[in-house]
Amino acid sequence: MMLTAGLLLSACVTPKKQAVEAFPNLEAAKTSLFDHRNEILALLPEGSIVEHTGSPDRKRTVFKCNEEETLFSWPSTSDTKVTPETDLWAHVHQVEQEWGARPEWKLEWDETAGGTTNLYMKHENGMSLNMFIHNDTHWLSIAGFTACFPIPGYNRFSEY
Repeated sequence: MMLTAGLLLSACVTPKKQAVEAFPNLEAAKTSLFDHRNEILALLPEGSIVEHTGSPDRKRTVFKCNEEETLFSWPSTSDTKVTPETDLWAHVHQVEQEWGARPEWKLEWDETAGGTTNLYMKHENGMSLNMFIHNDTHWLSIAGFTACFPIPGYNRFSEY
């Protein structure tokens, strides 16, 4: 899904500020990101998920959190197809209500140039999640970046 990659890069790029190490390593950062994504998916009605793509084992290029290249953020995307009777907009609004009440999360609605409306969620530790529905289809995408973590012996030509 090229749209997913474009939205991930356009919607989740964070402004440069003082980076803070939120996790001790990549695995802890990934685990937190996937736990939060799975919490969002668990709010869908039981039996409504038809297909889900996005793997915790997929290797990707990391993005630096600071100029010194000591802290990094790992990107993630997932796509979930639901049954036609599932109201994805109601689901996104439920996430907005439940997560908007959490003081550690800041939520904001956004619209891309292509007209896709998305719910952008930023955790106080720097993790970001972005939920969007593909042009009123039955596909829900969740893209995001982990909070920052160190990579000892970082190599810019490697995937993590």
